[in-house]
Amino acid sequence: MANSKNIALEFYPLVVKLESVINHQENELELIALIDKKEFLSLRNAIISTFQIELDVPFNGNFGSEVEFGDVSDAIRSVTFSLYPQSTLMDKPIDHSERVNWCKKILENMDSSAAFY
Repeated sequence: MANSKNIALEFYPLVVKLESVINHQENELELIALIDKKEFLSLRNAIISTFQIELDVPFNGNFGSEVEFGDVSDAIRSVTFSLYPQSTLMDKPIDHSERVNWCKKILENMDSSAAFY
């Protein structure tokens, strides 16, 4: 992954990979499905891997008793939409520091979502 520090990745392929990580669920029953801490931590690791960065940001919160998959996927999407409006060019280069920032914000939002319930 050391090489990825010098390589910018395109915006749209990153979004596609993020959607792949959360399986682009649209079925309401799948969105309200509860996930456990192990699944949540696995999602966090997959998100970090998607950005092709090395990041050690452990989950330190109390994991909620009724964390729904939809809450976590919404947390991921809301950060992306807040950072990158619809007008963002699909081939916009996202450098290493921008990917780290984007990923950290997603993890913070996911963690907050998981600790809420």
